[in-house]
Amino acid sequence: MNRPWRLIVDRPSPGDWNMAVDQVLLEQAARGGRPALRLYAWDRPTLSLGYFQSLDEIPPDARDRWPVVRRATGGGAILHDQELTYSLAAPADLLDGPMLYDLANRAIVAAVADLGGTVEVRGEQRGERAQRGPFFCFARAGSTDIIARSLKLAGSAQRRADGGVLQHGSIMLDDNRQEATLGLAQLLGRPVTFDELARPLAERFAATLDVVFERSELSDEERRDAERIRRERFADPEWLARGRRKGGT
Repeated sequence: MNRPWRLIVDRPSPGDWNMAVDQVLLEQAARGGRPALRLYAWDRPTLSLGYFQSLDEIPPDARDRWPVVRRATGGGAILHDQELTYSLAAPADLLDGPMLYDLANRAIVAAVADLGGTVEVRGEQRGERAQRGPFFCFARAGSTDIIARSLKLAGSAQRRADGGVLQHGSIMLDDNRQEATLGLAQLLGRPVTFDELARPLAERFAATLDVVFERSELSDEERRDAERIRRERFADPEWLARGRRKGGT
């Protein structure tokens, strides 16, 4: 029997710590370690930039309003507030990119159905061209988006590195009023908590991936590695500014 995958359900944390933990899980997966699904939240509203986005693109009213971090994954900026964030790290030879998007979306659609809602994968639109799109991820239209009422409820992005793959995804619990979003609260007509979504989401990920999850905590060594990566990368102003346009100030 294959070894169970890890399921890590974390308490709300600062953005640079969240990104550092996901980096640790990606690096372990790249070395052939156990795949992991991590469900987590943010301890305050935080703006995350996609890996390739320019710091200069941040709207002036947002620059001083929220903490800003840069993700290792691509895509547009996300205001992380009133959401459940998932990350899935696995060896790249176990899950390729398109397969992972498909499996994750199937899990999300099924988990929302368990709560009484109906959503769908947006899919490719005829005549539509790939484009970088607006600054905010949830204002962009992508084929792998989860939508309801023509509004985006969940979006995902990936990073492949040295034999590992990491997928981030944000699932809105409530409309954060900053982007063209629809939260589960609006879809279902009632508040939805992190824990209420986390339970069916983990179950549906296990079913679509055909794996068994084992609840896990970060080890002391993993926490030390995450703190080092947080300090050296995600809390480093040079990492944050790496996407600055030439000629920017």
